[in-house]
Amino acid sequence: MFYRYNYAMMRGELQEIIPMRLNVADFKPRKSQRRILKKNDDTTTFFLPATVTPEKERMFRLHAERFDDNQPGSLYDFVSRRPQSVPCTCMNVDIFRGERLIASSFLDVGETSVSSVYAIFDPDEARRGLGTYTALEEIRFAQERGKEHYYIGYGTNGPSIYDYKKKIGEMWGYDWRGTWCPLSAEGEE
Repeated sequence: MFYRYNYAMMRGELQEIIPMRLNVADFKPRKSQRRILKKNDDTTTFFLPATVTPEKERMFRLHAERFDDNQPGSLYDFVSRRPQSVPCTCMNVDIFRGERLIASSFLDVGETSVSSVYAIFDPDEARRGLGTYTALEEIRFAQERGKEHYYIGYGTNGPSIYDYKKKIGEMWGYDWRGTWCPLSAEGEE
């Protein structure tokens, strides 16, 4: 099932939903992102065909408890029962510290672009900035494969838990009328 929505309730306010992307070739990590990369230099990243494992389902439940609004019910709200191939090629970006999985994201891979589907991390490892770190690893994946765009998912026109996405790089937002426009450069360093 594919779905999209233009508005959502966040913290009791109606928020406009903004699909966001960045041009992969233009991306360079900012100072704060280089700190996150350094903070995670004791981890190993694997790019593997997507799977949903009991370990990822457990991590998802812990991760989902962080949300006050729109708490997701299941990983299967975001991926199919065969996520590696249905509806398209999907990869996991799995982050390990030693032998322990501490973060995983699902990344749809298209001919010219990649699209971040969902990312989870162990809340005990939140100080590592793993939401940003998995995004940086997804961008690296896209750069190494010569992709044009990285679709990071949705943001909102007001404050939300997704604001970190607006700070990843020079984001473009979709206006729902067919045009991609530059978003304001929030949080640049």
